[in-house]
Amino acid sequence: MSKLLEGLNPSQLKAVTTIEGTVQICAVAGSGKTHVLTRRVAYMIEQGIKPSSILCTTFTKKATEEMISRMGNLISKMSLNMLTIGTTHSIGYKILSKEYKNMNHPMASAFKKEMLINGKQKIFIQDVKKALLLDRTIPFSVKEEIRDVAPMQFTKMMGLSKNAGIDCFEYKREHSGKGPRMEAYIEMYLKYEAAKIQQKLIDADDLLVLLVKLFKEHKDILTKYQRFYKYLLVDESQDNNTLQWELVKMLAYPENNILVVGDDDQSMYSFRGAVPGEFIHLKEKMRGVQQMNMEDNYRSNPAILDTANLLIKNNTERLVKQLKAHKVDPVKCVNYSHYTDETEEAINIVKETSLLIEQEGIAPKSVAVLYRTNAQSKALEDQLIIAGLPYVIHGGISFYERKEVKDIIAYMKLAIDSDDDDAFKRVINVPTRFLGKAFLDKVSAIQGYSRYETIIGDRVILKPYEKSGCVNFIKTMSGLKQVMQDGTPTEVLEYIMSEEGVGYAKHITTEEGDTEDEGNSRLENIETLRYALSKQENIKSFLDYITLMTSAVKSSVDGVQLMTIHKSKGLEYNTVFVAGSSDGILPHFQAQKARDEGIKPLAVEEERRLMYVAVTRAETRCYISSIGSFNGRGTWASEFIGEMELVNKPEEEAI
Repeated sequence: MSKLLEGLNPSQLKAVTTIEGTVQICAVAGSGKTHVLTRRVAYMIEQGIKPSSILCTTFTKKATEEMISRMGNLISKMSLNMLTIGTTHSIGYKILSKEYKNMNHPMASAFKKEMLINGKQKIFIQDVKKALLLDRTIPFSVKEEIRDVAPMQFTKMMGLSKNAGIDCFEYKREHSGKGPRMEAYIEMYLKYEAAKIQQKLIDADDLLVLLVKLFKEHKDILTKYQRFYKYLLVDESQDNNTLQWELVKMLAYPENNILVVGDDDQSMYSFRGAVPGEFIHLKEKMRGVQQMNMEDNYRSNPAILDTANLLIKNNTERLVKQLKAHKVDPVKCVNYSHYTDETEEAINIVKETSLLIEQEGIAPKSVAVLYRTNAQSKALEDQLIIAGLPYVIHGGISFYERKEVKDIIAYMKLAIDSDDDDAFKRVINVPTRFLGKAFLDKVSAIQGYSRYETIIGDRVILKPYEKSGCVNFIKTMSGLKQVMQDGTPTEVLEYIMSEEGVGYAKHITTEEGDTEDEGNSRLENIETLRYALSKQENIKSFLDYITLMTSAVKSSVDGVQLMTIHKSKGLEYNTVFVAGSSDGILPHFQAQKARDEGIKPLAVEEERRLMYVAVTRAETRCYISSIGSFNGRGTWASEFIGEMELVNKPEEEAI
């Protein structure tokens, strides 16, 4: 027997050695998926298959690097260099740049330029918006929508459409006559695509669109790559979008020597265009699919897996499988608690974490606290700081360092102290008042005065639009100072958010460039800030508290790991706390609304998969908690608590 097959269990052995034909592997959490993938590739090469004929697609760049690193321990460097491993986007880029160049294609020059991503794409979209707002053929009601929608909301709409194979013309056919907002999206999509073609530019989503188009229009090129790549391996295939599935099927034809690996129970990226249904119904859509399950979990204690199984069986759209424990440990290691609010929950999570560290020698970095939304981190951070425990926000930033929180705090600081130049610099152009770097350079050049004193005393020569912006700012700050003097801390926040005051709420939704999901996340953070303010007597006491918290932060990569459940995918920890398992939080209220209104009947099933992922990150212990209120608003235990049989009737926990 090949040494590559040593130590594999029967299902892993079958997955590694079944090389020909279409093979679908349902690999449950902790079943050694990457181990099997890398062994399979090495085994194929050992059996005489040319490395150059193997194409392996991964879901992320990080996964690509991990795959290459592990393969390097199994095969020669020469063989490794001959393999094609990467995301579908990176592989698509290489094929397109090469083929378009050989074809003298008009878009070949696009690959010599920087792609439209991030800031460059935002600027490009803003230019498109300006052009549309000057177009006299567009109705005023549509222009209002174009003006008010953030650039990245347009980006998300176009990205989801492209990944589903819907171009701007088809989008127009599907959505015409559905109101001003949809008309705004249509106009933006059409104009954006036309401007890109005119300037010979591409964005990241174009890579898959253009590759599918290339293969469909040039069968000889598709045939060349079908003959070149005889074996395809697709990792995390449950999270592939429509175009990725189409590309995989095109390249695999006619032999269909394709391995798709995934776990539909861990699919949680529908907001990015993932279509787990393609993985679930693969056997119905492709002939001769050899389906096999890898159900042995090597990560978690049996009680953790029993809890996860009880939960996920409630999903109706899934392939039937069962987590089976490899570990033998009869200890009941899943604990459930219900707390009055997020503060009491955080106090108890930190208390339990401290005991584990002090009494059992658990390393802080082996403890993870998982939550559904970023806004939940504040209470946890506060208690970790008070306890003096180091922590790290995994894949994110501290609550007090988030832009919207720092912006609002800066407004409050400047209202209290007009000499606070750092606060002035932060908020003078938030929301936009056309007072950028050139303006700041002017006011900074005046010695002996704070920047705020400089603009209220007419001590600098300003252009008319700068003067107008300053007048607006001074008026806004005057109103803020008055509210701060007469009102409560929460009324101060209301002024900052309102159109009559600073207008920060509109700024978030129209100027920040966020997608709708990111904008909602910012608003949730502000709701958490609002709740924190409601507990303070005045703004000064609140700012003193913030200063105390931020100065006492002990940030360390070796500290307690805080992260959203989405960020925890693929990770594992000795001990996991799942915080805020309450109605409206997990499952999220937007998913509940989408289900109840029939917009997305299966929306809560994805939330259930999130809970499943959270629970299965735990190796030894899993603590699950719900709360009776969040940000001062009453709630009750999640429906998932009852499904996991942690209590008989979750409604009994309602407060």
